[in-house]
Formats: sequence, structure tokens, C-alpha cells
Amino acid sequence: MSLRASRRALGKSHPAILRARLDALTDETPPRRLLVAPAPPQATISEEAFQDLIVDLARRFGWLVYHPYDSRHSTPGYPDLTLVRCVGSRVLVMAELKTEKGRLSREQGEWATALLAAGVRYFLWRPSDWGEILATLTAEERTGRGPGARGGGGNDDDSADARRDSGATCPGGGLRL
Repeated sequence: MSLRASRRALGKSHPAILRARLDALTDETPPRRLLVAPAPPQATISEEAFQDLIVDLARRFGWLVYHPYDSRHSTPGYPDLTLVRCVGSRVLVMAELKTEKGRLSREQGEWATALLAAGVRYFLWRPSDWGEILATLTAEERTGRGPGARGGGGNDDDSADARRDSGATCPGGGLRL
């Protein structure tokens, strides 16, 4: 496929266009909040462009984001994104990203099962899950449980409040215990 044809296929889901849309829909100063919910990405968006959109949204709302640079040299099945909220409630989210037709590999299913059993907030996100993604990444809940957590993981006990209020901060502010 030529470069021109691939750009045409991306259409309005091109990462630069999606980032520009996010710029127009969020406050300029932290802590950011959505002024208007961004339109969902097209169902035909590539997994890479979908991931770029989620990473950008997460960073805008104070999440620390990790993505394995080259999954060929990583443990098979490890989730695409590890996200830690650094503002408000402290939350760990792990997410596997798929296109609408993408399927989990056996190893990805094993990781999902293990993470959910350990109480981690794990998600399988597709472009059609845009509402859940927005709710999860923009929520400012004090309990640490965002909407839509699959498997019931989350930090909704007193120890989570103690960890959140212990004074520990995310990178950029140093570590204070």
C-alpha cells in the first residue's frame, strides 16, 4: 500500500489529528479535565494509532505510562500498557489493546487471568470501548476504583487510603515516604 493510500485509510484516526482533537477538548492547566468528551476513534484504527491515542490521553491526566518498546524481546503475553495514576487516587491499571477483530494469544490470556486473580485492574480495550477508556483515565475517584474494572481488582480498602495519603509522590516530585 502506498503512503498516500495508507494516509487515506487512516482518515480522521491519524494520531496527529486525534491529538489535536484532545488538545481542543482538555483544559490547558493541570489537573486537566475534559471540557467535551473526544469522539471515539474509527473502528478501523490501527492498534499502534489506538495505543498512541490512549498513551497521550493518559499522560494528559497525570498517568505514568509504560509500554514495552519491542515486545519480541519481552515476556510473551505481557500487557501492552502499564499505567499508574500519579494525581489524586493512586491506581495501577494494565491494559491489552486490540483492534475490533484482534484476538488474545494464549499467553495474553494467561497474563490476564493471573493479573485479575492478583487483584490488578486489567482491561482488554478495543476502539469500541472508548467510553470505558475515557471513564477510567479521566476519573478522579478517591477510592482508587474507576468504572469498568474487570475482575473486581482495585484498591478500595483502608490500606489503599493509607498508601495514597502516605505522602508518596510520582516521578517529577521525588519520592517522599
